[in-house]
Amino acid sequence: MSNKISAVFVLTEKGDRKVRGYYTLSSMSIFFDELPKPIQRKLPRYPQVGAMLLGRLGVDEYYRDKLVKLGKKPKLGELLLVDAQRNCLKGSATVASAVMLIDVEQPSEEEIAAGARDPMGFYTQYGFMALPKTPRTVFKRVSTIEKELGR
Repeated sequence: MSNKISAVFVLTEKGDRKVRGYYTLSSMSIFFDELPKPIQRKLPRYPQVGAMLLGRLGVDEYYRDKLVKLGKKPKLGELLLVDAQRNCLKGSATVASAVMLIDVEQPSEEEIAAGARDPMGFYTQYGFMALPKTPRTVFKRVSTIEKELGR
């Protein structure tokens, strides 16, 4: 983005400029005391710890449904999440981050009535854990991402 608050990454089909999915990343910090005790024991005791924030992640639902109708099993969200974690690792090599954070929005009652699902399960199935004091914020250690992606 032009204001340098976050970087936007988009998913397109080869040869097509239509956005089929996107996510944003930005650097931030988290207070050491907000992390679970077992994680604190593995980190230096600085008042704040460097973090990478996955601010938004979205897919084109119309495109996803179109792929399903064609008999394909699109994993657009998963593809974007893996790419975000790769970019988190790249960024962490230059500006250290101990964790990747995601503030998981809770759908409203109207959105749930319209068929929206709570995205919390999406992130937790990929190893993200809720912070004790802010359970709608999930995290994963960058060292864990590194191991999972085989780096």
